[in-house]
Amino acid sequence: MKNNIINALIKHGSIETTLSYAKKNKRYFDKLVTLGKKAISDVFYTRLLSSKLYNNKELTQRMKKIAEVNIHRQGGYTSIARLKTTDRGTKVKFCVLDYPESNDQNNK
Repeated sequence: MKNNIINALIKHGSIETTLSYAKKNKRYFDKLVTLGKKAISDVFYTRLLSSKLYNNKELTQRMKKIAEVNIHRQGGYTSIARLKTTDRGTKVKFCVLDYPESNDQNNK
């Protein structure tokens, strides 16, 4: 389940999920971005990132592009925006998990 949410987040940029899944996967995605930042210059980390994404070359390339955008950022690569909708039966809270594109370089 965790890997499916991460793959969807990499492909689509944002996903709608429950709050508990978003909190769990936010930490994992931030670790993958940090690994991607190291993978820009080192082949070992590129292979490690590829193994974490089940050797999917398309996802590995997208992850490296995300890491290049956030190269000067010190963390906090993803954000959680809570939605007002809840599931009527289980009272589960929903949110949107996304990674905002870093526009810090464009503003300077």
